Amino acid sequence: MVTKKSLAASGAALALAGTLLAGSSGSAGAAPRGEVTAAVTCGDLAYLSDPAVATGQTTVKQASGETGTAQIRSGWYNGRQYGWAKASSSAWSSLNIVFEVDVNGDRKADCRYSSPVSSRIYTAAKATHSSSAVAFRACILFSVSNGCDAAATKTGWW
Repeated sequence: MVTKKSLAASGAALALAGTLLAGSSGSAGAAPRGEVTAAVTCGDLAYLSDPAVATGQTTVKQASGETGTAQIRSGWYNGRQYGWAKASSSAWSSLNIVFEVDVNGDRKADCRYSSPVSSRIYTAAKATHSSSAVAFRACILFSVSNGCDAAATKTGWW
């Protein structure tokens, strides 16, 4: 099974092979002259509004606290791996499940998706990426205007 982590390793191997094939015009591991490496944006990651359709669903990160349990879930849809947030055992119906996405490796949210736990216990999903700079985390908040840094219940980054 191909996972986010194995895709990153495969991408790194391909990049190194491409550099070696390009000749010795640069140092090993450097991008060939003239090649620009584009940064990943939230819009670059495919969006799945209803991750309930994903197959092979599994919990990859979980955190429990007074507000309930926040999870990062993973699954496959149309040949792509996706991640999303899910709440379980939430203590109050006025809570929100929040899914944060970091695309540049600073482990700060570059985009955020949320759902009131009272109407839907999971968020929309974003496709995983081979870059280790791309990561997801989940939290449970009363107010979505706060980020997961303010949450008592939050997962680590995946």
